[in-house]
Amino acid sequence: EVLTPDSSRFWPADQWEPGHPQPSFDKQFVREWLTSPASGWSKSSGEAPPALPEDVVAQTRAKYVEAYERLFPMRILRQEIRTDSAGAGERRGGAGVHYEAEVDGDVLHNFRSEGLTYAAFGANGGGDGRASEVSVVSDGKLMNDLPRYGRRPLKNPMFMVQSSGGGGWGDPRRRAPLLVARDVQDGIVSVTAARDLYGVAVDASGKLDTNTTSRLRAAAAE
Repeated sequence: EVLTPDSSRFWPADQWEPGHPQPSFDKQFVREWLTSPASGWSKSSGEAPPALPEDVVAQTRAKYVEAYERLFPMRILRQEIRTDSAGAGERRGGAGVHYEAEVDGDVLHNFRSEGLTYAAFGANGGGDGRASEVSVVSDGKLMNDLPRYGRRPLKNPMFMVQSSGGGGWGDPRRRAPLLVARDVQDGIVSVTAARDLYGVAVDASGKLDTNTTSRLRAAAAE
């Protein structure tokens, strides 16, 4: 999808010029890296594209953050994967996001918060995903009566949201250890959860200990 043309795009007005490609705030940055010699990949090769380097991920995120902050009177303080929010499983659930932002001025905010009550359930031995958590500060005061649905006037609000994770499917100890190691590397699964829920021994860098993993899984099967 990242290689398909966009129907809409944001460009910096102070840099826009006709007659050549424009710098943009969207997936164009990823597209240009993938199709450049730096990626070592060709979309006509039939091979899967390479994993994105950390610097490309960071710069892509920064472009989206800048676009939001140029368009709206807000600052994005935090936007990252919510570690251990995904339900464990042979096919784990999708991870939630930890997000914090502050807005300048008076706003009328629409709430829809049913995810705070129910968590996504696991199936066939998979674990449940974590439920959402939301905190809102308005005019310097923490709000303790957030509605599940409805509108509230807020003043210079700060939003702290931890979105829910999806439920897992199947026994987590049947998930391929290399996939678990990649999840640890990506911040989706913690080192502790990898060991306790998946039976996989891995360090914080994602390096897999195959011997210890075999022992952990053999012990769990007894």
